[in-house]
Amino acid sequence: MPTNPVIVQVIGAEKVQAALTLAQRKVKLTTVNLTREAGQICLAGIKSYPASKYTDDWKNRVYTFFPFKPPLTKKTYERTGTMQNSWKGGIRRDSSGGGPRGGGIVSYEIYQQNLINPKSGKNKEGKSVLEYTQYVIGDEQIKRHKGYWRKISKWKQMLEKHIQKIYKQSFNIDFSS
Repeated sequence: MPTNPVIVQVIGAEKVQAALTLAQRKVKLTTVNLTREAGQICLAGIKSYPASKYTDDWKNRVYTFFPFKPPLTKKTYERTGTMQNSWKGGIRRDSSGGGPRGGGIVSYEIYQQNLINPKSGKNKEGKSVLEYTQYVIGDEQIKRHKGYWRKISKWKQMLEKHIQKIYKQSFNIDFSS
């Protein structure tokens, strides 16, 4: 003999679903904003000069720039900031359309534009900004730049710890495992 089915229905399930959807959007937006902040901090660090005069301004997204190589010498060379200005950055979303409107991973990409000489694309030694960077802050750093510029590899170590601290404070994430 058939019995009448018992139907259990949660009253307000639509409100719970809407609240969860809103919370998910807020988490994605927070992630994008934190990623942007972290990227801007990294960009400020990489642009900062000289290493011996660093303050922690880069932690506040402000890079340091001194027009003369310290200590001041009799040389007349004045820095133009070309290398600093060649560094750019911005939010990058993976191919699945990450960010607040979709899934996927959001990152902040830091890159260089070739800005030395608009006509030739070369500096006075005949190198592009991308080639020259290797001798200033890259792994091929030459002696005259040591002590003034930190290598990118050093920045990566320093920035990773600082950025993990920001995420840990925001999301209570443990990066030690």
